[in-house]
Amino acid sequence: MAVQEHQPVIDQSVLATIRKIMKLQDGATSEGEAAACAARIADICLKHNLEIGSVQLEQDETEASEAEYLSTGVYQTHYVWLQSAVQGMFNVGSYSQRCAGLPRKTRIVFYGLKTNVESANVTFEYLLASVEAMLQGWKNEGNKGRGSAAYRAFRIGCAERIDHRALHQVRQQKSQLAGNTECAAIVLLGNKLIAAHEKRMNLRSRRCFGYSFANSDAHGAGYAAGGRVDLHGARSSRMLS
Repeated sequence: MAVQEHQPVIDQSVLATIRKIMKLQDGATSEGEAAACAARIADICLKHNLEIGSVQLEQDETEASEAEYLSTGVYQTHYVWLQSAVQGMFNVGSYSQRCAGLPRKTRIVFYGLKTNVESANVTFEYLLASVEAMLQGWKNEGNKGRGSAAYRAFRIGCAERIDHRALHQVRQQKSQLAGNTECAAIVLLGNKLIAAHEKRMNLRSRRCFGYSFANSDAHGAGYAAGGRVDLHGARSSRMLS
């Protein structure tokens, strides 16, 4: 789970005041009354260095949303790396769970802000398909018949590189957005919803990357291939609008 450090904490009493004014604005009986409420909200946001977008999110999203991806087969080691990648890219949490009565199916669930989890879910599916496409390309280069162990090592290497690139990207974005109060407030809200969801469902946020592979050359080929995957391909391919 991505954590934003050293961000200002939003005063909950200030948010409560803004919410009350928003309710008055919704129930306003005249345009003048509604405009006066909007002006009061704007003044409070300016005084406390808040952005109306993050305040609206605080009001609309009071608990984490979930988005689910249902695996087409047995949960595989490289899934962990791809979950980690999208967790960092979209500031969400995730967990996996075997489907009762479906031994070869696994639910992979992302949770956090609604838009974030929807994007994470679609991107996870896209990255899975990208790993398979890279593997197929490697097979076509004269590696057909190498066997399941080599293919597993390739997938792990490819997903590992994707995660490393995503982590680097997140660090760059944090540096570029330093001081942006709107982004800081949204990240704080997302982290708060994630933490509350984990507590409510007794989830543990952890990164477990214990794995082994016998084919170092296949792993290396996969790691190199992971450098060619477009991390934002889900958006450019219109999987995300």
